[in-house]
Amino acid sequence: MRAYWRLGQMFAVYVEISKEVGHKPLCCIQKFNNELIVEIPYCTAILTPGRRLRAEYTHMGYREKPNEKRNRRLSTTTARVTKN
Repeated sequence: MRAYWRLGQMFAVYVEISKEVGHKPLCCIQKFNNELIVEIPYCTAILTPGRRLRAEYTHMGYREKPNEKRNRRLSTTTARVTKN
């Protein structure tokens, strides 16, 4: 069984319960890429903090910060072409 819960941008939890995971280790806690991985017999849980979720959300370009407007033009001045 696999389950994923996400509470807005506060945190997310992924849980996998399976015989394939196995009965070892008894309890193992690791931190990888700002995520907490907890392994117990027949279960693996990955806890993702809100800081990581917000970083992915803004990094992928889905949301812009309200104070930062993207300037689509290369320059704010008009380009002038002169002939020699």
